[in-house]
Amino acid sequence: MRLREQLLDAQFQLDRSRRQGLLLLATGLPLAGRTEAIRHLVQWLNPKLLTIHAPVAAPGPWRPPCFRFADCVPARGRIAVLYDGWYDDVLVADRAGLLTAAGRRTALASVRAFEAQLGHAGVRLLKLHFTADRDTLKRRLRRYADDPLQAWRVTAPDVHFVKHYRRECSRWQALLAATDVAHAHHLHIDGGEPRRALGAAARGLLAALGRAIAEPAPPPARRPAPTRRRLAVDSLPGPVARARAARTSVEALQAELAMQSRRRAFQERSLAIVLEGMDGAGKSTAVRRIAEALDPRQYAVVPVGVPTDEERRYPYLHRFWTQLPGPGRIAIFDRSWYGRVLVERVEGFCRPAEWRRAYAEIRDFEADIVAGGVIVLKFWLAVGRDEQLRRFHERAANPAKRFKLDTSDWQARRRWWDYQQAADQAIEATGVAGAPWMPVPADDKHYLRCAVLDAVCVRLRAELGPP
Repeated sequence: MRLREQLLDAQFQLDRSRRQGLLLLATGLPLAGRTEAIRHLVQWLNPKLLTIHAPVAAPGPWRPPCFRFADCVPARGRIAVLYDGWYDDVLVADRAGLLTAAGRRTALASVRAFEAQLGHAGVRLLKLHFTADRDTLKRRLRRYADDPLQAWRVTAPDVHFVKHYRRECSRWQALLAATDVAHAHHLHIDGGEPRRALGAAARGLLAALGRAIAEPAPPPARRPAPTRRRLAVDSLPGPVARARAARTSVEALQAELAMQSRRRAFQERSLAIVLEGMDGAGKSTAVRRIAEALDPRQYAVVPVGVPTDEERRYPYLHRFWTQLPGPGRIAIFDRSWYGRVLVERVEGFCRPAEWRRAYAEIRDFEADIVAGGVIVLKFWLAVGRDEQLRRFHERAANPAKRFKLDTSDWQARRRWWDYQQAADQAIEATGVAGAPWMPVPADDKHYLRCAVLDAVCVRLRAELGPP
């Protein structure tokens, strides 16, 4: 009873502090007592501050964790319980022979990177792994099978596991050894004796809650000092020659994009288009020309602004994990996850340690989604400072465009060179294989539209092959 009271008290303290969330990842051998232990733990806690996520079968090849488990990540101050999680994805793909040796290394590296991102973003991970010896599992299997009221517990995979106990355990041991890191250890719990297993799980949860509550509050972010060093974003080459754009019509490129996006081969892939650039660079017109070629049921435009108070309770990349396109779908990001190393960095909305760490997190994220079948195109639309000013005045004078201009646009313009420096560094630091940057000169809107559409079509032809 004392342990239960301590858990409840710690849960309420976590909710009040809102410094970290806690994700309890429950894995284990079949019939090792995991379900019973987790059921008791859940009953001891306040259900209003807790979510439970059952395992979901993952059809097809293994995919990165952020594809399927974004909704399982708890907000700061909350607890989430997830059964099996991404570890079961790796095991299922491994058993089915879908992972080569290199693919397995990539999958494990993706798991470690995802867990590290959770830790950096304020999600403490408690990994409980329930085990039992073979004789214990055999006794439980026979007892459940002989009891008409509990025969439902016995499944074909359970029987298979017990029959091939040594081989299956070796798979688990290799997986746990490869993912046992300093910030996310696996806590092994012997499920042979249910009461002891429950006590060990409860004490592990209480310790994890204590560490989450004790996490010091981060210092406030400071606005960086202005710089005047001019860099070379504007001079970077575009993805296609200007001569090609001058000879090509927007309508012809849209027709090709419409054809490519409706091919059967694309139904097994997905497309994420990222448009970044200064205010007035032409992101909206590029979005509109791309969307005109697509079936409205096939795509989603994702406008990215300042994160809400609720979004700030989750890891930084969480709101983008939930917007990733599924098979046969297209997501067009009007600004993107690069806000952390652009707007938030320049305007001082995040701490230097956060935006410096974000480069590696973005590289891992993009490498994961490329490995998961997403075709990623990233455009930096480089508008000149004089042309931007002309467009601002045009917007201010046009009632139909006045809504596009506000005080934040003028404030960002005053920090023009800081944004150029941040953009140069982001482009240099995040050129991931399979997701390179394509800077596009944006002073000429016809060239901008043709260049973006042409680059999308060229990439789709290369990825999908001949019709």
